Amino acid sequence: MAERLFVDVSQQGTLVAPTAQARAALARRAGRWVLMPSATNILLLSQWEGPENAGVDGSERAMLLGEIAGISLLDLLGLFSQTRRSVRVVVSRGVVERAILLREGEIASVASSDPRDRLGEFLVRIGKLSAQQLQDALNTAQQTGRKLGQHLVASGALSSHELWSAIQQQITEIICDVVSWRGGSYAVFSLPDNFQFPQTPPLQTQALMLEAVRRADEMSLFRQRIPSYDTLIHPTGKMPRECSPDELAALQTVSAGMTVRDLGSRLQRSEFETTKIVYNLLSSGAVSATAMAPTQSGRPAAPVAAAPVAGQVPPSGTAAVFPPSASQPAGPNARLAEVVGVFCMALREIDAECRRRGQGEAYRRGMSGFLTDPQNAYHVLFNGVQLTMEGDVDPALVIANAATHGGSDPMRALFDGMNEMTFFALFQASELLDPKVDEDLARRVRMILSALQHS
Repeated sequence: MAERLFVDVSQQGTLVAPTAQARAALARRAGRWVLMPSATNILLLSQWEGPENAGVDGSERAMLLGEIAGISLLDLLGLFSQTRRSVRVVVSRGVVERAILLREGEIASVASSDPRDRLGEFLVRIGKLSAQQLQDALNTAQQTGRKLGQHLVASGALSSHELWSAIQQQITEIICDVVSWRGGSYAVFSLPDNFQFPQTPPLQTQALMLEAVRRADEMSLFRQRIPSYDTLIHPTGKMPRECSPDELAALQTVSAGMTVRDLGSRLQRSEFETTKIVYNLLSSGAVSATAMAPTQSGRPAAPVAAAPVAGQVPPSGTAAVFPPSASQPAGPNARLAEVVGVFCMALREIDAECRRRGQGEAYRRGMSGFLTDPQNAYHVLFNGVQLTMEGDVDPALVIANAATHGGSDPMRALFDGMNEMTFFALFQASELLDPKVDEDLARRVRMILSALQHS
């Protein structure tokens, strides 16, 4: 990117160019300018009087500036992906700045001013290197004039595939974090004709955007039982019926009173990954959680029990949640709510995908026909039921219908009916979506429904 030129605004409201380069740049724009209304972290000027000069010198130049609160980064990336533009998008919040390079609409690379985003720090966090190995590698790379990644591959510390896989993970984490920003500013820069892109293949922007949306949705669910990264966790001594390698490692590491943050540091996992692991362990009853209650001074006081969330289910790819925790009394209605909750999560995923692809209206017409069809074998279960704004159904109404019309086994009636509705939804989506998109959607839905395997 072109060299940054700084200017200062004094307390008296005057514009000061502290360097010769900055003064020369301002001199080329001599004249009268209008101060345009903008967020206080953006200074936007538009020429009012002076020589008209819209010349382009071939270097990067700002094409679009604004505030993230006005247009989300997801919308911005979606626009450039659809129009296959090659641009650099720079987002800033405080002193943190991240740059996303797009090549024909796909993400070619990501850069960040945050030291925690550096490749070496990320490799340590995911357990590919120890802190000492990183320091040794940085010293040697500096001496040989190589980039860190080049040195790691040349020295045999990582294979080329491992390095590329780690870079993909790193880019995904940065993108997923930055699209969640609710404040800050963005600037979109054009690229010169002779711009040299990285040799590595670009990543699919749409796929990364979907992952970012999914992570945001999952984290909002996690936060209902794990209020913050400093939530305290305590092993209960119960071993889950199913346990992933990450969850087993967490159980072997966790001790009473450890925070989620401490566990993440020991497991060398990101906040999202660690929070997901703890959520699954909470759902299986293997750990309990307490939140640190702030005192009036703002300091943590004695821990208080985290509020249980009735009927919550894990997101895609997680273990079954049906064994209730000690703080969640089991009962027929609670079990029914858990089942409906899983199916509703799948329905929301299908509805969201259809809306993202511009097929939301057609999809919902088909679903409405399913719900109101008197020939539907499960029409009594869906009597009076309509799709919500999120694309799922009202659990209370479906459960009431199952209790009234489900005969001697309301659970079976509920399960079969919701299963039929979900797979009809997948069929409806398959008629509207491209095959590759439909395949990815079906995979995500299968992962969500895997939570029902122990029901």
